[in-house]
Amino acid sequence: MKIYRRRLPHYHPLKQPLFITWRLAGSLPPHRAFPPTPKLSSGKAFVVMSNHVHMLLTPHVAVPKLLGSLKSITAKRATQILDLTGRPFWQEESYDHVG
Repeated sequence: MKIYRRRLPHYHPLKQPLFITWRLAGSLPPHRAFPPTPKLSSGKAFVVMSNHVHMLLTPHVAVPKLLGSLKSITAKRATQILDLTGRPFWQEESYDHVG
């Protein structure tokens, strides 16, 4: 497991609860400040909102690989349904917090 940083820091330990949020591309102003880290409850859950997704999971594979696959599959299908082919669907970076 490694810690890395893009716009936000990312720390993805395996087999520990992780809260992840990702958004539609272009759904936030570019210089938005993020609030303090929320507290998490245990369990697995996801919520699909109008412009973002919340997910609570305990990963057993590398999180970047998991999110890459999940976001790729859902973006491909959504862009086909919405006829948005060729445009970014999900924002590249996600917000995550270890529970």
